[in-house]
Amino acid sequence: MPTNRRPPFLLIIIAVIIVLVVATIWWFKPDNAGKPSSQTEATALNSQANASIIDEANVNNNVGTLSKQDASQFTTGLENLPRSLQGTEVDGEIIIDENKQLVVTEGLRRLFDYFLSALGEEEEAVIYARVESYIRSHTPEPAASQAMKIFDQYIAYLKAIPAIEKRYGNLQLQATKNGELDLNVVAQQRQDVAKLRQQHFDKATITAFFGAEDEYDDYSIAMVKINQDKQMSDAQKEAAKQDYISRMPDNATKANIAQQANLNELITRTEQMQAKGATAEELYNMR
Repeated sequence: MPTNRRPPFLLIIIAVIIVLVVATIWWFKPDNAGKPSSQTEATALNSQANASIIDEANVNNNVGTLSKQDASQFTTGLENLPRSLQGTEVDGEIIIDENKQLVVTEGLRRLFDYFLSALGEEEEAVIYARVESYIRSHTPEPAASQAMKIFDQYIAYLKAIPAIEKRYGNLQLQATKNGELDLNVVAQQRQDVAKLRQQHFDKATITAFFGAEDEYDDYSIAMVKINQDKQMSDAQKEAAKQDYISRMPDNATKANIAQQANLNELITRTEQMQAKGATAEELYNMR
């Protein structure tokens, strides 16, 4: 009896199908080793983002640390003074009332100027740290913070002043080519400076910081105006100067001006007597 056998070509077809299936499976299999999956890519991107955030945080922390180091390198503000301040006593004063409130005086401005005089030897940030350390180590609250607020205002004011001086300095240079000071330019400059002060300080601070300076400027301008008056004789000019000084309020500014005026008068009289051939004894007796 003959045996039933599958045709050979069926076996061949089955073998071919198996090979194709295996090849298809192999072809579409993900290559994890050579190509990252979307999850792996997301993880990598997140890691980079986190690294950037950490780096930025480290930078910010470093900046903060440096700032704290700059501010904390002083205890009293007098450590490691620059050469120009070594061997000197701190100029100025910090006055407070019975309630520990700051009393603003011209001495506070002199205190600021004492430390600011080292600008060029030290950076502004270092000087600022010195001033703050000095004030806070010598002054209770709230006066200490009040003084620092005024120091901030003073720094801003000093940075704004050069623009005014440059503008009017050029105008004054042109005016003085004629041999006389243009008092109109001077008056306009002083008005602009006064406006600038009002932008940065209250009235009490302006008076304390600049009152004596303004009095002396008023005196100087009055003297120039008298000297440039071509209608007055020398004797009349001298009388006008003495009259102006006598009408000034009795204070340190007036005392200094009167002393300088007496010295100028003495020099003038000495020169006049020397021109007439006065002896040393005559000059001594005159003085």
